[in-house]
Amino acid sequence: MTKWIIDAGHGGKDSGAIGHGGRREKNISLDAALEAKRVLELNGEEVFLTRSNDIYMDLKERVTYANNWGGDYYISFHMNFNDSDSIRGTEVFVKKDNHKSKDLGEYLLGKMVKGLKSENRGLSEIEYGVLNALNIPGV
Repeated sequence: MTKWIIDAGHGGKDSGAIGHGGRREKNISLDAALEAKRVLELNGEEVFLTRSNDIYMDLKERVTYANNWGGDYYISFHMNFNDSDSIRGTEVFVKKDNHKSKDLGEYLLGKMVKGLKSENRGLSEIEYGVLNALNIPGV
């Protein structure tokens, strides 16, 4: 059984991006995290959520929970927003120089592009604070 740490980006006082019609990233990412938890648990996986409601957690808290829980993988949901109609699609950021992160990222990107019928904006290896501070593969 794989242990997953699912992070719903933003929350509480941090709304994240605000899209058309006032949709807040923090709410969309929480909905996505809860759905991911539901599906993973239906498949017999163990899941820890960094947040299950609209609370604020700073990045250090998220990493501390992730590293202390001892999961196998970390997934952080974000829904970026841009006013330009020419920028659209799905992209996945992965922990830099981590083969397992890259493999998971490629798998998830393929599934999301197909399921969402969206453009493939690709996979990027990055040095984001959260991903860098994890002691497990993260996307």
